[in-house]
Amino acid sequence: LDDEELTAAFAHELAHLSRHDPAVSWVVMAARALMFFNPAFQVLSRVVVRDAEHVADERATEACGHRLPLAAGLLKLHRATGRYAPVPRSLPFAAALTEPIEKAHARDLEVRCLRLLAPPPRRLPYGALRLLLAAAALLAVLYFVV
Repeated sequence: LDDEELTAAFAHELAHLSRHDPAVSWVVMAARALMFFNPAFQVLSRVVVRDAEHVADERATEACGHRLPLAAGLLKLHRATGRYAPVPRSLPFAAALTEPIEKAHARDLEVRCLRLLAPPPRRLPYGALRLLLAAAALLAVLYFVV
């Protein structure tokens, strides 16, 4: 990575640390293990992870002042680490799932880069109220599904 891309990558990781995302990800991972039977929870937990990435991207671009270096750095890192290690044949369906998983990761990266190449999103009003309503909806879904 060049200097601007490296600065953007560090700003992205510092944004994760400032929001305590590593601790949240451990909690989400434990909850996913406990709720393995609940597909609605699995989808919602993936949305939480994706949202944390988008917020960290936005904070990094605000700190750096540019959106392009982070997108370029993401692409370079993806190309450098693009292929996953061969899957052991002892895992059932592992070989069949390798390609769809790689495509899903590539699609996630494409969406992130397109968001970074677009103008920054407008900040939505009533952030705390929206968060409260989202939490209430999540609890309602979990109550009725579990």
